[in-house]
Amino acid sequence: MGMGQVPVDWYRSSFAEDTAPLYWEEGAEGKVELALAVLGLEGRERVLDLACMTGQRTLALARRGFCVVGTDVDGFLLEVGGCEAEIEDLYPFFTEADPRELAYLREFEAVLSLGGGAIGHFEDDEDDRRVLQCVSRALRPGGRLLMQTPNLAYVERRLPDTALLESEATTSTVEQTWNERSRRIAGWCASTVEGEPRVAGPVPFARRVYSIEELARLFESVGMELCDVYDEDGKRCAPTDTQQELFVVAQF
Repeated sequence: MGMGQVPVDWYRSSFAEDTAPLYWEEGAEGKVELALAVLGLEGRERVLDLACMTGQRTLALARRGFCVVGTDVDGFLLEVGGCEAEIEDLYPFFTEADPRELAYLREFEAVLSLGGGAIGHFEDDEDDRRVLQCVSRALRPGGRLLMQTPNLAYVERRLPDTALLESEATTSTVEQTWNERSRRIAGWCASTVEGEPRVAGPVPFARRVYSIEELARLFESVGMELCDVYDEDGKRCAPTDTQQELFVVAQF
């Protein structure tokens, strides 16, 4: 599937109201535990959760007492998270916003870009730099970003053309290709929700994949510094092709 067939703003148009269960993030509690361990968060910090979708990470942080803001470009997904917060009597703040246009200034000790994240989905690298510029402005001195990102070494050597992803509620078939020239993964995902006969999709997606060296330069361009790299178990690592995802920490 060529990049030209994936809409530039696919991330805005791919989330239908009747497929919200597809974006109920599995493993959100585990990612929050990893974030707490890696960043050493104690519960009193103010946290910004980028691209929070239905807010499962945001809610997990609120349960632990954090003052947390969850942002996403899709208002319906935020409504799902807001309803869950009301049921649980939690008080996170959800806001519909483009991550390239956030206006926070020195408000947060930590920013999270986990799961699909807010970086790598746009048309060019300058858009990603704009997101990181907003992150840099939002962080207080000494504040840190934890960013989940595909591992370039794995993508270049092991990325499957077709993958079957199964979770508690959904089963998804992903067809994807890696374009060495554009440095992007592009493809389609078709999913079914347990108990529903209809197939949702195919949903297009595209993702820019950065090397650690490229990320370090991006961070430097917005006044941040790459501090550390962790594997999916939260252990410091030098990337190899066995790790599908990496967790990168940068500090303002």
